[in-house]
Amino acid sequence: MIFVIVQAQNQASCCSVCPTRKVCLANNLDDGELQRLENLIEPFDSIKQHKHLYRVGETAERHYHVRSGMFKTYAVNTSGDEYVTGFYLPGEILGCAQNAGKHTDSAVAVETSTACRLAESKIPDIASLGIGGTLFRLLGEREDRRNQHLLNLSQTRADARIAGFLIDMSQRLSRLGRCPNHIPAPMSRTDIANYLGITLESLSRTLTRMVKTEILFTNRDYIEIRQPQTIELLGLHTAR
Repeated sequence: MIFVIVQAQNQASCCSVCPTRKVCLANNLDDGELQRLENLIEPFDSIKQHKHLYRVGETAERHYHVRSGMFKTYAVNTSGDEYVTGFYLPGEILGCAQNAGKHTDSAVAVETSTACRLAESKIPDIASLGIGGTLFRLLGEREDRRNQHLLNLSQTRADARIAGFLIDMSQRLSRLGRCPNHIPAPMSRTDIANYLGITLESLSRTLTRMVKTEILFTNRDYIEIRQPQTIELLGLHTAR
């Protein structure tokens, strides 16, 4: 398991000006260490909406850290059915799900996004900067989100699963210093329903009911939590 920091091509000293620096490995580095880290990062172009960062079965030589936008990971079963396994915000790690050096899922940009990449061979050099603890913390947070999602899927009611999803997204946005009650939703409603293990009809029906009771406001771009306490009560199993 490894990790990468985000950089846009044609930006020297990207880490020093990166808006997500406070939530990645570069957070506590001094100027000299930051320069060393920048020398370890491979530039990466913007990934346009619906384009892949990597695909299942490809050699996993690098790991990625989201710099901007949002990525979706998914897996496909033997029948060809797609299962959404995660949505990733700035500061979060992708590319850790591997088997025998191959990616076990695929990652695609939900909107135009950027991600830094770091070769596995560079990990010892990164560790020499004294930021191994930060790396393990970020990996631990990723595993915790996965466990919370599995717990959320154990709920039988659609409104509880939706509330759990909104609580999770709200907490992650708060760590980025963004409004926790304004959830960006560039992903499709079909993807959200798939991720929550419910039908699109059930998701739409439940969201409509929540909007009518003024718990939420939704449009095609975002979901606004208007009654945070109600959402917390519905999703108590995920509140931390």
